[in-house]
Amino acid sequence: MKEIFKGQSFIFILVLILPLGISQLDSNEKYRWDCSSDADNSTSFKANLDTLLNSLTQNVALHSGFYKTTVGEYSDKIYGLVQCRADVSAENCANCTKQSVATALKECSTSKSVQVWFTWCTLRYSNNKFFGVMDSSSSARLNFTNLENSSMILRGVSFMKGVASAAATQRLRFNASVFDAGQFGKRYGMAQCIRDISKGDCSKCLESPLETFTLLEDKRNWEVHGTSCSMWYHDYQFFSNISISTNHVLILPLGISQLDSNEKYRWDCSSDADNSTSFKANLDTLLNSLTQNVALHNGFYKTTVREYSDKIYGLVQCRADVSADNCANCTKQSVATALKECSTSNSVQIWFTWCTLRYSNKKFFGVMDSSLSSKLNFTNLENVSMILRGVSFMKGVASAAATQRLRFNASVFDAGQFGKRYGMAQCIRDISKGDCSKCLESPLETFHLFEDKRNWEVYGTSCSMWYHDYQFFSNISIPTNHGARRKSIHGVLTGTTMAMILMFLFLL
Repeated sequence: MKEIFKGQSFIFILVLILPLGISQLDSNEKYRWDCSSDADNSTSFKANLDTLLNSLTQNVALHSGFYKTTVGEYSDKIYGLVQCRADVSAENCANCTKQSVATALKECSTSKSVQVWFTWCTLRYSNNKFFGVMDSSSSARLNFTNLENSSMILRGVSFMKGVASAAATQRLRFNASVFDAGQFGKRYGMAQCIRDISKGDCSKCLESPLETFTLLEDKRNWEVHGTSCSMWYHDYQFFSNISISTNHVLILPLGISQLDSNEKYRWDCSSDADNSTSFKANLDTLLNSLTQNVALHNGFYKTTVREYSDKIYGLVQCRADVSADNCANCTKQSVATALKECSTSNSVQIWFTWCTLRYSNKKFFGVMDSSLSSKLNFTNLENVSMILRGVSFMKGVASAAATQRLRFNASVFDAGQFGKRYGMAQCIRDISKGDCSKCLESPLETFHLFEDKRNWEVYGTSCSMWYHDYQFFSNISIPTNHGARRKSIHGVLTGTTMAMILMFLFLL
């Protein structure tokens, strides 16, 4: 792959060997760096820069992969920003930031203005304010040996224009999609802008390389990395952590979606208690570890504290569509609930909308538990012709979730005149594919309990499912299947494998 720098009058070439295969997630590689010629060797600059880079490193994973801040005042002020590609995990984002910081300090230690690009993130700092300002300079990485079929050139450019256009409208200034070109295979596209520039500036930034697509048009694999925006186009799947369709990705316009909020759902406290000082100390250590690590481990973290009879097993998992920041906050709320409601219990599980926390003095890691409970809306019933279609849709969502690395799937079903239905399924990530399937099949086998409900949720020890007539999830691109929250859900149904039923109404 060759690189062409487009911006002002700079041109240079870099050779890159692209990975082979049709489905290979990319790795994090150092791409390039820019160091300004103006230098500052003063002790104050070095101290301010260290403070800035430490702040960026510590905060980016906790702020959904984007963080900016300033250090110092007046002439000593430094502006800094780091952004990760929206499909990478919080852990990979944090690691990429550390690598970028190391590169900046090695290659540009005294420069006042620096930008470093890795595959998964970009780091920028300067003594001049750049926040919210679009800079269209960019560079391209091209593969000159794997050329595009002539009949695919305009189709590929048109596809990428759609990807770019959708990215500019999104809160994260990000979009990823896959185009099925039939006999020519699939093409995978991604576009992302720095999140603090406007929608209009994002559009302009992404349009720039496509307006000069003669540089890119016959290439099957290319990437554009810019100061304010970047684009990727490949004939293999290079991105991760997002749900994509095999045909088209539906990006719902803002104003139509109504994302759910994080609400406390329920908690289970075992009757066996331990009031000892050692138990309390061990539990505090465990809960602190879960709180500190979950957002840095892609929304799932488990650990143990102590040994033998004092051992406590703990696990926390967030819904895969929520941000690292929301995941961390949900975990803190769950911990607070556990300490308030179940302070001396040996075995506890807490459910919030966005996360679940579980700990016990008995080992439960990797063991499937099919107990579950349901939240039903008894006032907004499903059209009779939609009942079996809805259940069939959710079976597909559940089946796909079990095969995924994150044990997660979300999708939308376009039912024509009956509107859209949105589905999501997720298992605890440390159970097997087979156990995940069994766990998610259980509520659907007894679907008569909620078959005529347009809005329902199932929360289980090892798996959960959601079904609504409005978009309740966030931060993911979702496949469409043809052929703040709008309405409250009333009613709770609890039990073990739907055998024990308790119903009680509540109003939100």
